[in-house]
Amino acid sequence: MKIIGYELKKIFNPKVLIFLALFHFIFFIIRFDFYFEHFPNGRPSTDIHRVTIQMLEQYGDHMDAGEFEDFKHQLEEAKQEADQIIRSDPYFKKYRVVSYEDYERKASEGILPFEVSRYIFDDEARGKIFWEISGRKNLIEQYEYKSAARTNDLSDAQLEKVNQYEQDGTFTSIFSSELMDNYTTLLGYMLVLIVVSGMFLVIPLYIKDRNNGVIFLQYTSKAGRRHFFMKWVAAIVAVTILFIIQISTFFLFYSDEIKSVFYPNAINSYFGGWWGPYWYDLSFIEFIIITIALLYVLLLLFVTLTALISSLFRNYVTIIGALVPFVIWLLSPFFDVMLVKTASIYYPVYLQPVLYGVFILVIVLFFLRRWRRERTGDLI
Repeated sequence: MKIIGYELKKIFNPKVLIFLALFHFIFFIIRFDFYFEHFPNGRPSTDIHRVTIQMLEQYGDHMDAGEFEDFKHQLEEAKQEADQIIRSDPYFKKYRVVSYEDYERKASEGILPFEVSRYIFDDEARGKIFWEISGRKNLIEQYEYKSAARTNDLSDAQLEKVNQYEQDGTFTSIFSSELMDNYTTLLGYMLVLIVVSGMFLVIPLYIKDRNNGVIFLQYTSKAGRRHFFMKWVAAIVAVTILFIIQISTFFLFYSDEIKSVFYPNAINSYFGGWWGPYWYDLSFIEFIIITIALLYVLLLLFVTLTALISSLFRNYVTIIGALVPFVIWLLSPFFDVMLVKTASIYYPVYLQPVLYGVFILVIVLFFLRRWRRERTGDLI
């Protein structure tokens, strides 16, 4: 334990801590701040999310056929309110617009000039009701379409799962596609931030011992040869501490009332957008827990890979050059399957477990081979 404590002090030296703080601050400003500050973002996304929360309050976590009829009736009431706004405003008489339906038809046909729409949506009171109508129509279309999956691309097993969700009412779950869009975007950025910062911590792990000649002393005894493993343990402890701080900080910014109300709800939903459906009937909080756990697994794998590369070379330039292809790989769409699109029904159910199994096996075999070399090999 003393060795691990000593190595942790070396890993978390003041220069490294200052660099990590600056890196996290800059990354937060560039990537995270906008998605935390502006959620939901834009129109009608803001209105769709707001209406979805109203649906939760009125109907609970699922919407049955009777509740859907009531929801459609609310749309008609909103249209009647828009009709009153149009009929009571002389501006619309100039363009012979007498109702919301009349406005929508003429706007879609290009009969009305753009300034009419600007007149509507630039005003907060008028814009609110018109955007709400747009959001409600969007949600109704999703529910009436009765398909939460692009079935043309699905295998028999995938279609069977979709049909199961259709029959047992799983897809009637009230969920927000805007929320899933926001979380998956942030999750992708978290993957880059956490893995890259973890790799940075571990790069100097073995190189200093080699350059200072300490390794020659370590190889003279059994206890010294075990130092390779103890350093790796210290690296895992260090990145775990950093991971806990990063995740805690993330949810400090992420969790609020307009998101947390959806935590218990199923993510397989007519309202779930193009991300779903999923192989498993998961709630949003369960999906979050699983993806955070997978993120930690990826961190451990990349950190172990970095430690192994650090043990092979004598200078930082070579180590960083060897790691560049893996960082590029990390940024590739391949890791959508590994993390962001966890359990997506558009991929075979066994694909993600197989990819993780192969990745883990390769890293473990590489690590065991290197550890055996450290325990029994001679210095060259």
